[in-house]
Amino acid sequence: MRLLSTLVLAALAAPALAVTEECANVDANEIVTSTSVATVRDAKGGASLEDLVALTELVEQARAFEGNLNYELVKNAEDPNEYRFIEKWESKEALSKWMAAFPSALFSGDAMKGVLLGGELHDVQKYITPAPVSCRPYYTGTVNFSIEADCSVIWNDLSHWDNCVYLPGCTKAVLKPNPDGTDDPYRELHWPTGGPHDFLADSILRYFNEDKLNLKYEIYSFPVTTSGYTGDFTMTQKSDEDGSGCEIVYKYTNPKGPEKYTPIYIYEDFYTSRVPHQQKLYSNKK
Repeated sequence: MRLLSTLVLAALAAPALAVTEECANVDANEIVTSTSVATVRDAKGGASLEDLVALTELVEQARAFEGNLNYELVKNAEDPNEYRFIEKWESKEALSKWMAAFPSALFSGDAMKGVLLGGELHDVQKYITPAPVSCRPYYTGTVNFSIEADCSVIWNDLSHWDNCVYLPGCTKAVLKPNPDGTDDPYRELHWPTGGPHDFLADSILRYFNEDKLNLKYEIYSFPVTTSGYTGDFTMTQKSDEDGSGCEIVYKYTNPKGPEKYTPIYIYEDFYTSRVPHQQKLYSNKK
C-alpha cells in the first residue's frame, strides 16, 4: 500500500508570542512592494522618461510621501527601452493614497502617455511581505497526502457532519445547536477514555462546496488546542495515468497557544495516526 505524505510549513514551532522590538515595528497591514513596467517608444528615446521623472521630481515626492519606505526607477540592462518602478510602502492604504495623489495626474497626462508605449504602465504587480514568524499570533501549514480510493467515497464520509469514522478512535458525532448563533452545522465529537466521561471536542462547519470537494471547519473547543483553529480540506481525483486514488490537501491555521499543538505535532498526528487510519479504512473502497 502506498503512503504519500509531505508537509509544507509556513511557520515552525516557536515560543508563545512576545512583544519584542522586532514585532513592535511590524505594521498590522504588513509591507507592500509594488512593481510596474514602463516601456518607452523607440521614436522618443529612452531618456525621455528619465527626463520627465526628473523634471517632476517623482522619486523625491514619493520618498517624502507618508508611508513610503523606498521608491526607485531602474533601467533594464538588456533592453534600453524598458524601465521598472519599484516601490515599498508601509501598507496597502499608504500605497493607495499615493497613487490617488501625484501619480494619478502624471500618468494620465499627455506628456507621460506620449512617452510610454501603449500610453500606460504594464505588468503592475503588488506583493505583501509577511510578518516574521515570531511576530505572528498563529501557525499555518499544509499537509498533502494520497489515499487509494475515489474522492467521492472519502467525501461522502467527510461531508456528513454527523459522522466521524475517518477520525481515529472517534466513536460518534452528535449534532447540536450552534453556540455562536449562526446556522453553520455544529457537532460534538466523542472519544472513549475508559472512564465515566468521553473525551470531547466541538467543531463548526464553516464552508462546504461539493462541486470542488472542499470544506473548512473551525474548532470551537478542544482540550489540547486553542479555540479558533481552522482546517481546510480540498480533494482532487487522480487519473489512472497518475496512479488513480484521491489527492488531499489539508491547510490549517492555529492560534498560538498550548505548545502541544505546534506544526510538528500536527504533522506527526497526520502521518502516524490519521493518514494510516484513512488508508486502511478506504483501501478497498473505490
